[in-house]
Amino acid sequence: MDRSSAHEMQPFHPYTEVRNRLSELFLEALADSERTACVLWLHTFFRICRPGSLSVSLLDLAEAVSREAINYPGADGRRALESLLADFDLLQLRRLESQEIYRGNTALDALRWSVGDAIELYPEFHGHAAYAARRAEMFWTVMEQLRQEVRPATGGVEDAVARGVLVFNAGLFFEYHEVLEDHWRVAAGDGKRFLQGLIQVAVGLQHWQNGNYDGAVILLREGAHRLCVGRPHMLRLDVESFYRQVQAARSTLEALGRERTHGLSPSLIPKQRLLP
Repeated sequence: MDRSSAHEMQPFHPYTEVRNRLSELFLEALADSERTACVLWLHTFFRICRPGSLSVSLLDLAEAVSREAINYPGADGRRALESLLADFDLLQLRRLESQEIYRGNTALDALRWSVGDAIELYPEFHGHAAYAARRAEMFWTVMEQLRQEVRPATGGVEDAVARGVLVFNAGLFFEYHEVLEDHWRVAAGDGKRFLQGLIQVAVGLQHWQNGNYDGAVILLREGAHRLCVGRPHMLRLDVESFYRQVQAARSTLEALGRERTHGLSPSLIPKQRLLP
């Protein structure tokens, strides 16, 4: 996709850009099963790429994806990599003999699927490669869990909350907000208040991940307050248990104080649970 006009209007921040591009890919995969293969290619790329150059032979990557795709017939097809190269501005193609680099749609024209092709992470994102690799692993974990679900997706708010449980429990708090936001916008009354509470808790935990103590405490407190309308359960979510976990995390975070924000034990990070 062409982001040139957006780049002309605002400064380029590598962390924000890589976060947003990764999240866009993941959210599309949640909505469209065909995008699942793109997540598989990205996850496999980070698993096997050389750390120094963040590069991998195209044929080595294709072979590794084929081994991983045993439960995803067709996921190792060329179309997924082509979509990943063209649509998300994360990976580029390098011709090894000439060292020419191709990005976006130009990479599709240059692809030869030969030993002379290599796939690389954009150099401007190298400083955030470890972050990107962790996110890709987390994305793939959620995709694997979704594959095992037998309940068909309905597209409604209850379905969004159910899928959100997997996203939230994977620690993907930024993406969780996006999963629920459209449903929150059209909801009303207690339903809207409840969804806002879920979103605020997720954003609060995102602040905690980023070391923003004040933002984390404020949003965990406000989110917990709004969750009360759903106690003990709402939209099949065990709200009572989740509410108590959120309150415990906030209370502990406040006791730790601003200087020890990251001292919150991972065991205290709230988890969501669906009721039968």
